[in-house]
Amino acid sequence: MSAQIFIIAAPRSGAGLLHRLLLLDESFHAGALTSDENIVSFLEKGLIKNNYQLGEKKTKKLTPAQKLKLQAEYGSKSSKGVKVIADYNPRLSVHVSELAEAFPDAKFIFVTRNPAQTIWSARRAWESKKFVSYPDLPEWWGEPWAFQLTPNWRELIGQPILNIVASQWAYSVESIFAASEGIDQKRWFNASFESLMTNPQEEMSRITKGLKLEWKGKIPHILPTSTNALLLPGGRQPRIPMGQIGQVLEPHKETVIKYNVFREPFSPQRVQNAAPGAPRMGQRKTVKSEGTNFAYTASKSFSKLLESSNSSVVISTYNSGQVIFVRASDGGLNAEFKGYSAPMGIAVSENKLAVGVQNSVITYSNQPPLSQFVEPAGKSDKVFAPRTVVFTGQIDIHEMEFGQGKDIDDLWFLNTSFSCLCKLDMNYSFQPVWKPSWITDLAPEDRCHLNGMAMVDSIPKYVSALSQTNTKFGWREKKGVAGVIIDTVTNKVICEGLSMPHSPRWHDGKLWILESGKGSLATVSIETGKVTTIATLPGFTRGLNFIGPYALVGLSQVRESVFKDLPITSKKDERNCGVWIVDTRNGEVVGELKFSGVVKEIFDVKVLPNTKWPTILDDPALVQSHFVLSANHAQQKPR
Repeated sequence: MSAQIFIIAAPRSGAGLLHRLLLLDESFHAGALTSDENIVSFLEKGLIKNNYQLGEKKTKKLTPAQKLKLQAEYGSKSSKGVKVIADYNPRLSVHVSELAEAFPDAKFIFVTRNPAQTIWSARRAWESKKFVSYPDLPEWWGEPWAFQLTPNWRELIGQPILNIVASQWAYSVESIFAASEGIDQKRWFNASFESLMTNPQEEMSRITKGLKLEWKGKIPHILPTSTNALLLPGGRQPRIPMGQIGQVLEPHKETVIKYNVFREPFSPQRVQNAAPGAPRMGQRKTVKSEGTNFAYTASKSFSKLLESSNSSVVISTYNSGQVIFVRASDGGLNAEFKGYSAPMGIAVSENKLAVGVQNSVITYSNQPPLSQFVEPAGKSDKVFAPRTVVFTGQIDIHEMEFGQGKDIDDLWFLNTSFSCLCKLDMNYSFQPVWKPSWITDLAPEDRCHLNGMAMVDSIPKYVSALSQTNTKFGWREKKGVAGVIIDTVTNKVICEGLSMPHSPRWHDGKLWILESGKGSLATVSIETGKVTTIATLPGFTRGLNFIGPYALVGLSQVRESVFKDLPITSKKDERNCGVWIVDTRNGEVVGELKFSGVVKEIFDVKVLPNTKWPTILDDPALVQSHFVLSANHAQQKPR
């Protein structure tokens, strides 16, 4: 009878490496569940019948037919004289209890890895599209679903990939924890990915001896690369934005604590309150673009426009988790990437900056004296130092703008989840100020996908929405044909039938919009509602600002499976990600900034006038050790 081993782990935890090392001994053979097709056939066949709805229970039982089918498959291998069957698949993590029931003598190896590294690797795996497990998942839109389903997958629709993989990680390890409670500990063994990398021979010896198995594999000087490895050119490993990882793990911190205990087999009393190596919440990391997966190219005309107008640009990209400062530099462009958790709306005033992220709004104040402490020393003419973090909850903040006060108490933002226009409130999650006439009550249901606003005389006069629907996610069925622009003062719809309108702007006495579904820049007559297309661009248009007669338009790549009914996906032209410059006088494209690598979408584009080299102070040591006081501080007396 063959010995049976199941290698289990959250996706991208290094279980594939252990599997490859075990198979270096010719008496070890891969099992049937290494195949995704067999996973579906043996363990997940009923998913389609249940409309892909998973139960919340983390321990499950096989049907008698499933059990017999599995046992027959492995029995046939045993009859061929196979000594050890070692099975591995990322989706096994949620089927441990079923496998333990079907194979009462099987043993389990739980491979653990630093959660931050695991989650970042899983995100890159999603983006690679090499690990797609449910290509036709109904209702799902975004990158095609990879690895195992989670019970809350419908709630993750529209979320950044990093949030999705954090949820998958937590579900996987919680499922493993739950299953382990019902399994004899003699059948259970923990393995460390880090130990496999640093001392593979010793770790393999420890694992196989613990399992009472003879293993004679010879480990080469260079470890065998997993078939699932995702390396950068030259074999480099990517930089991990630890601040972002910390934020997406925050909802799962209890799981992280248990995991850290579980993954320390020799010192279970060691408990940490965060993922190993993870920074404190809110810490950010600056990433240089050169030689990384944050690459870009730009036309010379882009830098010339910034130089001639004494301006710079700040861009948000939520799926990539970056706020990007773009500056003219020596005849070209310099881009500085700052990591955040799902940044979308950006608001700027002369000396203020605000960024809307996954569950909060972060505000900054310009402090020029700090420039001498920021590299390159003395070059930054605006240094935005963090001042407040106002927690709103996950309300899907879209566009933001400062009103007349130009300060935090006059910061407007679109609360897309609750379908309303809001201000910040230091005592509550948010202060609703206005909602479309068809929205009957406030609920976190994203009923019409309210998304953009045009400021006129320092108030949000015009807003965009994707439909006039009053049901949860009602806009999704009409997303390409039912978009509207609303006058918030009169509460009237001034234009309808738009294809995914975004980024309305009031400029030069005209109302400008982006019809994202058509990839176009257009004007709207506020008297008649007539739409006049100025330019059609090679991408999903979202994010708009102006420098004189030049429009800076954000472009995003978009997949046919996500927006298959939109006009933009019917064209065979290449779709790009970046910022295109359009001369609004004739509709001609006169410049471009094009991103490659992981940056595939743009949300907001803001121009910083009279600002050549802006930056954000995000070095934790500088934030803690440098102080800026008002000019009249010495004259103030206690009262």
